[in-house]
Amino acid sequence: MYPYNLLTGRQMIFTDYKEVTPDNVFNILTQGLIDHSIIRAEILWLFEYEAGVQPIFYRKKEIRPEVNIKAVINYARQFTNFKLGYNYGADYTFVQRGRNDYAQSNAGQDDVRIARLNEMCYEVRKTKVDQAVFRDCIICGVGYMAVLPKRDDYYGMAPFDVLHLDPWNTFIIYTNDAYKRPLMAVTYNVRRDGVRVITAYTKDQIYIGDAFEVTYNAEDGEEARTWRTNGFEVVPNAFGRIPIVECLYSENRQGAWEPVIPLMDALAMCQSDRLNDVAQYVQSLLWMNDVQLDETQKAGLTNGGLIITKSTADGREAKIAFVNAPLDQSSTQKLVDSIYEQMLEIVGVPGRDDTTGGSTGSAIILASGWQIAESTAKTSLMLADYAEEEALEVMLAIIGNTPGIKDDIKSLSISDVKPHIGRNKTYELSSRVNALAALVNIGIAPQTAITVVDIFDDPQQVALDSAPRINSLLGLADDGSLMVNDTGVEVPPEEVDATLERLADNAWDNYGENKDLLRGVAEV
Repeated sequence: MYPYNLLTGRQMIFTDYKEVTPDNVFNILTQGLIDHSIIRAEILWLFEYEAGVQPIFYRKKEIRPEVNIKAVINYARQFTNFKLGYNYGADYTFVQRGRNDYAQSNAGQDDVRIARLNEMCYEVRKTKVDQAVFRDCIICGVGYMAVLPKRDDYYGMAPFDVLHLDPWNTFIIYTNDAYKRPLMAVTYNVRRDGVRVITAYTKDQIYIGDAFEVTYNAEDGEEARTWRTNGFEVVPNAFGRIPIVECLYSENRQGAWEPVIPLMDALAMCQSDRLNDVAQYVQSLLWMNDVQLDETQKAGLTNGGLIITKSTADGREAKIAFVNAPLDQSSTQKLVDSIYEQMLEIVGVPGRDDTTGGSTGSAIILASGWQIAESTAKTSLMLADYAEEEALEVMLAIIGNTPGIKDDIKSLSISDVKPHIGRNKTYELSSRVNALAALVNIGIAPQTAITVVDIFDDPQQVALDSAPRINSLLGLADDGSLMVNDTGVEVPPEEVDATLERLADNAWDNYGENKDLLRGVAEV
């Protein structure tokens, strides 16, 4: 049923070599292909599982094997669709990291250059590739994309292509040290004769060739497998970057629903056995005691379903009954509900229970599991951001080495840009904005207040960009000191306090008695 005893995530592939040369490239590839064969089997099994080919279909029933209904409620597909829509349902674009940054770059110029970069990504349909890669991550824990220069003279704006690579045909080999840096990225396709056409990328070279698997007898007499090749063509990598990027769903390299596969199998068995119970009840065996039937009576029972008996002269009474022992459906449903709730909590998917009145919006969000879903989404998006940054480095390298591209975008630095996915975090926006205004008005540092309300993705940069406006509203100078009026005289503290009191009143008009509490905090 399973490719191996336990699925614990896709293992990383390491090599003891510190660099790749034409002399050792095939040794590195051979070991990588051997290690990848295990990962490939796991990935293909997980994709089949998500498609509905699950272990329940291989179940053998010893008692009454003719009644063996095999039913699957495909929770794996349900979880995949939810995670893809909730975590990655919006476009991944690039935004300016900050208008006041350490590099002191021109903010207006950065806006134009980043807008042009996003146009290039739109031109090559990067959003479609992102969706395919993220779906792979949800299912098997890893996904791969390639950013390659266009093969022919390109038209339009983008000098590169963004491609989705199948995770069962792609892997990255890392150095076996504390850095674990990518040493070689490999992708291949399998020909009809079983030969694998391989393209391997390092920072300096591209190796193109084929490899085929052969068997031989090992020293212990067992049959073993290894790889052979007809040689590799070596091409310089002009851009100095490995163009294949690995994206992870979690740090342990597992998919979203991989930890709950045993629970999904248990639910499939429960559902199948409940249907078997119904079928066995309909097809119950008929028990007869002290009953003799001739062939005509047996035929009548089969065709008409009716039998007439009478007691014999010696006092024996005929007994006829169906043999059945139906399941207790109520207890079985409780078991199913318990397993299902545990499964939702582990995967990080909200429940579908109806909410009752009298609860606040925050309480409903917490009780129904949306807070857990948001927490798991943040974790996976951090890893997705890292992959997008790696892809951005390759894009900028290709742009910088392509003639005909305007110099202004060639000077764009990785520190000027950050990936951004437009997920909606504006639920209860009114309450959040009021809380933000109240916290700032009572003297909480803007950066802390912005972090607490959790509206923006980068509280540090938002606080930095917003500091002049916030200080102006609070009657403070840009450095946070008391502001001076037009005659050069400092504004009296009581006027500043009055401004804070007025802004606090405006921010908390809808909070009733909490407004008095706010004033008390401000006085302290």
